[in-house]
Amino acid sequence: GHLQWGQGIQNDIIDATKSGAVITFQALAGDLTGGADLLTGGTTTNDVINITAGGTADLNGLTRVETIVIDNDLVAGENTVVNLDALAAEVDGSLLTITVKDSTSADTVTINGATVTENVTVNGGAGVDQITTGSGVDTINGNGG
Repeated sequence: GHLQWGQGIQNDIIDATKSGAVITFQALAGDLTGGADLLTGGTTTNDVINITAGGTADLNGLTRVETIVIDNDLVAGENTVVNLDALAAEVDGSLLTITVKDSTSADTVTINGATVTENVTVNGGAGVDQITTGSGVDTINGNGG
């Protein structure tokens, strides 16, 4: 399923724990605030959150989602911060993949993932990226940033 929701005014709780379908969440970075949005993927290892760049995405309430895409295709010069906690992927043996998509040299992305215990692969963008990963076996591909 594909889930997209409103304007960040309220806290969102979406629990797809029992779903065998691939779940795709869609949100603006600034609408994911304070860890109050609780987003839980399903039983597959292919769940995704697509984040439109610009602002801070606090993903401390994100669990069982294995792919994070930060999409910079709307406006050049976006500054995006993504905060993660240890539960981001939380599927045994899973790999958390973070990809910065369609960025220019004017875009900046900061990924704060020091507490993530899963293995992480980060594919940076063309702009300046600041990436901190945790205790897993991590791979960082700068891709120009």
